Amino acid sequence: ADISDPKLKTDTFEIIKLCKFFNLNKDTLWQYYNSGFSIYELQQTAFLSYISKKPFTYVADLKKIYNQSYVEYLLHITQNDIEKNSEQLQAKYLAQKLNQDSKLILKLLEQKFSLKNIGYSLLLSPYCNKSPEYILNKLNTASGWYMNNAYFDSWKSLAQSLDIPDEQLQEARQIMEQLVPEKTFYNPSGSLNLSELIIYHLYLQKE
Repeated sequence: ADISDPKLKTDTFEIIKLCKFFNLNKDTLWQYYNSGFSIYELQQTAFLSYISKKPFTYVADLKKIYNQSYVEYLLHITQNDIEKNSEQLQAKYLAQKLNQDSKLILKLLEQKFSLKNIGYSLLLSPYCNKSPEYILNKLNTASGWYMNNAYFDSWKSLAQSLDIPDEQLQEARQIMEQLVPEKTFYNPSGSLNLSELIIYHLYLQKE
């Protein structure tokens, strides 16, 4: 295969990220990729393997035969398991990217604050001497569904009330738009990147 092919190049990066994040064997993932698994199917398989603590190959072989819902049933995975593990993975992801405490992030996720709002609060906390939890409660938006200008305006108003410099707010915005893409909430399709994979399971699988 030609690595200069844009899709193959992107898929290669996604496989590397999956292996690193879920501690999987790269050759195993390539084996299933070459047998017809899409990146999205590899992501789903990695996630179910992580939750069920079953080998990746065991879950992948089930997915060759059954649909996603029945594979979850065979693995005794409940919606609660999916949400709980999604939160753990989101906490791990954001902690790695922002060099923050994953336990604090998980605690905030369990309070049903969105990953994006938590990221903002962690980045802005040092500039107002308030805890991330204090900032999130002040924001008074428990979900991450407020996107685009309306979403950011709520953060802008809060930052002004806490005397956070606009420069720091804009920097936080740039960081969080990269880490938690807004398109995740509207267009889950094809090959999701790792951050989208994690968010997808928590926010969109119920649809």
